[in-house]
Amino acid sequence: MLLFLFFVQGFQSGGRNPIGFCYFIELSPQKYANYLGTGWSTINGSIFVGLTLFFRYIDKNWEWTIVFAAVNQAIALVNCYAFVPESPSWLYSKHRYTEC
Repeated sequence: MLLFLFFVQGFQSGGRNPIGFCYFIELSPQKYANYLGTGWSTINGSIFVGLTLFFRYIDKNWEWTIVFAAVNQAIALVNCYAFVPESPSWLYSKHRYTEC
């Protein structure tokens, strides 16, 4: 069960993280995009390292945390695909001007 939950969490974060990052960069001012992207990646990585150390050495009941995270990521993935439209710059690059 635990391996299945790790698979679900990893599978869903592959779609959730890039979508959020792309929207964040596209909607931020162009002159700050590089700094904001670097900050996003640094903070995101630091959070994962901190949580990994916490659940490895401090918390002994981490199985339910993984279940909770997998369910939340499933909900976020479904909402992303169902409600978040393509970005205007992506539509423009694909020559879909009427939808843009």
